[in-house]
Amino acid sequence: MMFMERFARGKKWIVLAAVISCVAAFPSRAMAQCEDPASATSSLTQMVQDNIRHINNFINQEYNFIDEDLSTTAVDEVASRFDEFEDTVYPFMNDWWENRFEPAMKEQTKQLSMAQVDQSRQLGAILDSTATLESKRNSEKMELEAHRRYEPSPQSCQVDTVGPSQTKTSRLARKLARGFQQDELPRGLNATGSPSANGRGSERKAQWDDFVARYCDFDHGDQGCTANGTMPGKHADLPGLLWGEKQTIDMTNADTRKLVTDVQSYLINPASLDPLSPVVINTPAGKENFLMRRSRQARLNTVYTAIGQMIGERVGNPTPAGGGATNTNVNTQDMFTATGVAPANASPTPSYREMQDAMTRARYYNPDYIVKMMQSPEQVVREQGSINAMRLQQLNDLYKRQEEMVAMEAASYASRLDKRVPSSFPTAGRN
Repeated sequence: MMFMERFARGKKWIVLAAVISCVAAFPSRAMAQCEDPASATSSLTQMVQDNIRHINNFINQEYNFIDEDLSTTAVDEVASRFDEFEDTVYPFMNDWWENRFEPAMKEQTKQLSMAQVDQSRQLGAILDSTATLESKRNSEKMELEAHRRYEPSPQSCQVDTVGPSQTKTSRLARKLARGFQQDELPRGLNATGSPSANGRGSERKAQWDDFVARYCDFDHGDQGCTANGTMPGKHADLPGLLWGEKQTIDMTNADTRKLVTDVQSYLINPASLDPLSPVVINTPAGKENFLMRRSRQARLNTVYTAIGQMIGERVGNPTPAGGGATNTNVNTQDMFTATGVAPANASPTPSYREMQDAMTRARYYNPDYIVKMMQSPEQVVREQGSINAMRLQQLNDLYKRQEEMVAMEAASYASRLDKRVPSSFPTAGRN
């Protein structure tokens, strides 16, 4: 359309140019005498009109050429080419787009999306597997450390093994302490069949005969005997019995059992009282005297309990005679012999005190103790717990021993108070 407008404007200028060229081309009015001015003008006008007509024809031809041959023909040619393109290429391209390219792009997009999703899944799986592996590794590491911390060792096994046996021997010591006072009770109350049943004279005679046969120490100046007894001076040696080189008393030996009884009698109650006759016992004073004797014996039992407890803690737990139950104690001989103690001084059936000495002293003197500690730091932590437990055990034993000492002092003081009565009260039979 712009081309046509430009052509129309150009047409006017062409006409104007043609007129000017014609005027310029023709000469001026002839100046010859033979030419008529009117005819010359008429000819000129006719000639101009012819030129104009020819120019218009030329212009129309050019216009038609431009309009029809160039514009219309070109437009039609281009349109036909577009139509041809649309008829031939576009269907192919449309088919290629709709049936090939677009589905392929969709499939590619789907694949890319699935690839991204699968990649995310794979990354998540990798992260999960890494976290799982790390968690498993940490769990295995903690399990390994726990096994190392709680792995049995000779030191921990010693504590775990000796501990229950100490409990059993401690209970045995309590029972022995009660048994010692029960064994002394008939003699203190002049019971029938006891050494004091017939009075002090017969008891003294029995004690003297026993002294000559067993405990006379002629070499150290004991009088009334001509030779040493089988155990000279042992009846008065309570420290040697309790704190001698051998810390376990062998109660399976009859002589040892009698020695333990005689030592307590010599220290606590060497002589009993004369028995009360049936005539006296039925009187008020006799009944009061009998009650005072029972009170005295109860206080003596308090002393027997304290001393008997110390002796009982030196008694092992041997295998009963005739089979039956087996020994429940542990053998601490190896712990002592490793420190240089003679095997004869370490009992295979140790007492409570011997086991405690093995756990609180002998085991630390073993040259291998430090070596075993250095091999595993976890052993040090467990050993510290064992040491704390044994320390508390010793403090508990010390506390109980102090309680027994206080009870002994209270019993002694109560006995003195019984003798401090007003003078108006009857005092017959008070001892």
